Amino acid sequence: MNYLINLINREPVRFAALIRAIILCAVGFGLKVTPEQLALIMVVIEALFAVLTRQQVTPNLNVENRVNKIVADFNEKKDNV
Repeated sequence: MNYLINLINREPVRFAALIRAIILCAVGFGLKVTPEQLALIMVVIEALFAVLTRQQVTPNLNVENRVNKIVADFNEKKDNV
């Protein structure tokens, strides 16, 4: 059980995709759900795993600094033309 929890914590996006695939296969093979029910199931899965995924990532300030440098370099070159 700990292995499964660790897997979900390490790879929440992959696990969400696996859950979606299993549900869609079940529907494809005859599980009786309405399109509205299927949409609701998918929304709930996405919402739950979005929360898990957000907890696993952090903003990267290096990216912001790099983008700011690229924009500044671009503006400087544009002004020199």
